[in-house]
Amino acid sequence: MPQTVRVYSWPHTLTEWCVIQAFRRAGCPGCLRRPSILSAAFVAEVGAAIRFRTLSYRTAEITGLLQAAAESAYEQAGGAAYRGAREAAAAAEDNFLRFLSQPDRRALHLAEREQRESALAAMRSQFSAEAGVAQRRSARRYWAEQRQQWLAGDFLSNLRPDHPLCRIAAFTPVWWALFVRCLRDEFSRCHIPAFHVLDRLPDLRRLVRRERKKVLAAVVEEWREAHADELGLPSQLHYHVLARRGTDKARSISRWYKARGFPGDPAFGMNARHVLAEFAQSLPLPSEDRYSAN
Repeated sequence: MPQTVRVYSWPHTLTEWCVIQAFRRAGCPGCLRRPSILSAAFVAEVGAAIRFRTLSYRTAEITGLLQAAAESAYEQAGGAAYRGAREAAAAAEDNFLRFLSQPDRRALHLAEREQRESALAAMRSQFSAEAGVAQRRSARRYWAEQRQQWLAGDFLSNLRPDHPLCRIAAFTPVWWALFVRCLRDEFSRCHIPAFHVLDRLPDLRRLVRRERKKVLAAVVEEWREAHADELGLPSQLHYHVLARRGTDKARSISRWYKARGFPGDPAFGMNARHVLAEFAQSLPLPSEDRYSAN
């Protein structure tokens, strides 16, 4: 069975693969050519910014959407009875917290809270089928939208103006616009949620070797069916192809960084980023007068 190389992080690997490809297409700007470690540290910083604006945001968004979809289904199926049970559970929680510092009343409100929560959980269990349908529908709609615009908006918007990426973007606006276009194109062609599969493959392989009841393909398919909607996985999961391509990407990224003197150890990589930060601080920023002159 195909094996993947050990990598520090599959999200890092797949996002930095896209960043490196975009960097190659856009070309290295003159300010990052010497020393070469500047371009490597720049790519690493872009990858970190994109992971925060994509993977972190997507995880928070999909979790909230699934919870909202389930709650809406519970309310629609249960009607007034469900709303009453939910309000009673919320009131019991408030009472418990209000008297948390009073031991004589805390036990009473704890029992009430547990009773109300149990009643609400029982009602939700009664409508779990409706909630599951609503969550799957919501998740599929969400991931269909994300595939069209995985890298949407300004991924630097959460960074301070003096951040190295912001200063480089301001210093080379024409090149930066081309680089961002290349980035969006690369991300639109790369199935980023595949990192979930690569993350899980080692555990699934160990499970197959330990139990010897099913072949790896069957175990992977069971895992895919259980997580397809939540993680945005495709209907057919060619794990062996993903593993081979992931391995090739990891090796290519390692060679690219090493050729530019960027260390593989994350701790030493921080030193390279510090070099980039010091360099970016020396770049002149556009005068604000040109924006305020009119």
